[in-house]
Amino acid sequence: MEQIHEFNTSEHDPPTTVSSSRHSPLVAVGFKSGFFRVFDMNEKKMLHENMVFESAVTAISFSKNGKFMAVFFKNGKIVITNVEFDFTPVKNIDYEFPNGNYFSLDFSPDGTMLANISSNANTITVWETKNFSLKHYFDFTGEIISKLMFAPNGRDLLVMTTNSKLKILRLTDDSV
Repeated sequence: MEQIHEFNTSEHDPPTTVSSSRHSPLVAVGFKSGFFRVFDMNEKKMLHENMVFESAVTAISFSKNGKFMAVFFKNGKIVITNVEFDFTPVKNIDYEFPNGNYFSLDFSPDGTMLANISSNANTITVWETKNFSLKHYFDFTGEIISKLMFAPNGRDLLVMTTNSKLKILRLTDDSV
């Protein structure tokens, strides 16, 4: 192994999460302060820096088609940015969670949907990325959702709960 580059960060603002794009050499890093920075690994330079909320970044995810990037903030906000237009925010989503431990989101394989845990970690909302309107809503009252992800077929949503269950949801047109 050989180290090819190093990006310096501040001791006072440690990184909290990292994610990479499957379609480009982009890597996004979230920080405790609320900043997120996007680096081009081929050029070895920072492309973008932004702070939308003064709240720690808890997760970052690129859409599988490379068009969007979602940033999860500890204060209960998700910001969706358009990668193709210099990471311009296109949608803010509010969510609630019981103790800060359960935040998860995933884009469908074709990039047309975004699913996230919301409302105290017992509901899931699925958004259309064309206009970010609500497409599906699932309520798991009495359970805590710890993780979710789209299956490779893009029709099924895999959901893990804190009571050791794995649920598979089939997305239909009448889920809302």
